[in-house]
Amino acid sequence: MIHISLDLETLSTSCNATILSLGAVRFDIDKGDILEEFYYLVSMKSSMKLKFNIDPETIKWWMKQSDEARQIFSEKGIGINKVLTIFSEFCTEVEPSGVWGNGVVFDNGILKNAYERCEIPLPWKYKHDRDLRTLDHLAKEMGIDWKDSDIKFEGTVHNALDDARHQAKIISYLWRTLKSK
Repeated sequence: MIHISLDLETLSTSCNATILSLGAVRFDIDKGDILEEFYYLVSMKSSMKLKFNIDPETIKWWMKQSDEARQIFSEKGIGINKVLTIFSEFCTEVEPSGVWGNGVVFDNGILKNAYERCEIPLPWKYKHDRDLRTLDHLAKEMGIDWKDSDIKFEGTVHNALDDARHQAKIISYLWRTLKSK
């Protein structure tokens, strides 16, 4: 089954947060294989025109992150409408069985709000929203912890694509482990 793992880097934790970048991977949940990747930086200027939220506490948080993660601020992005349109194509090339965020009200919720503000249809059905935090909690309740596996983070923490890849590995591991019980 084909699923999508997505991650956002933002300037707020509110549902109308300014999105800095969108990273996603299309993956086979049963095998754990990453099939295709998506990564775009978003122009802050385009988000500011639509009055997306910027939170001073999140800015402070960003200042404490690694130089590699903060490099996102020195790179040029493209307009939010264009990123969402391209992401819609990525999502609909293969209809996903699930669109996973790390907190369905965070990644998926912020992205859904951005689609609504930009008046672009959401490229997945509401019933396909999935949440890594819930899956992880359920697995732990059953005595399964992905941290006991050989999954290691590769890349830069708080790089949306690297985070999406890592999430996909965790999701697939937990999915397969739970299915085998």
